Amino acid sequence: MASIKQKTWFRSIALVATMLATSLHAANPDHVTQLATTKTCERCDLTNIDLTYTALNLSVMNFADLSGSDLSNASVSNAFLEGANLYEATLIDANFHATDLIITNFYGADLSGADFSKTLLRKADLSSANASNADFKTADFTHAILVGTNLSGADLSGANLTSADLEGANLTGTNLTDATLSGANVFDTWVLNAVLCRTSTPWGEVNRDCP
Repeated sequence: MASIKQKTWFRSIALVATMLATSLHAANPDHVTQLATTKTCERCDLTNIDLTYTALNLSVMNFADLSGSDLSNASVSNAFLEGANLYEATLIDANFHATDLIITNFYGADLSGADFSKTLLRKADLSSANASNADFKTADFTHAILVGTNLSGADLSGANLTSADLEGANLTGTNLTDATLSGANVFDTWVLNAVLCRTSTPWGEVNRDCP
């Protein structure tokens, strides 16, 4: 009977094989192996890789290139992806809870339904991303770029959007309870049916929807 250590090793090899099978024509195979075996791959080429349902909690992928990758339903909580490139990546229903995503690029990515609660998104670029129904509770968006971002139905309660650029963003039905938007650019931003309670806006506190 295989030991627990052997079973763990077999699972790691199986993960490597799966990742390589879907990424040989894009990502660097050595980098894929490194990520699968160590969960640490900084400045790695992981483009167009299939990481669906993969457990990458506590992983370190600072400045890695994950553009075009699919992380749907992946668990990447408490991880480090500072400066990572997730251009047009798919992160549907993924778990990025409490992850460092400072200056990370999410341009055009699909973040719908994902958990980004307590994340650090300072200076991150989420322009043209689909973040509908995503969980951003108490996330830090200070100086983030959310131009044209779809945040409809998202939960931004307690989020810090100080000096964020929300021009043309869709905040329809978004929960902004206790959120801070001081100094944010909200030009042409859609806020239809958004929940505004103890919400700090560029023009003052709004308590329109408090119980």
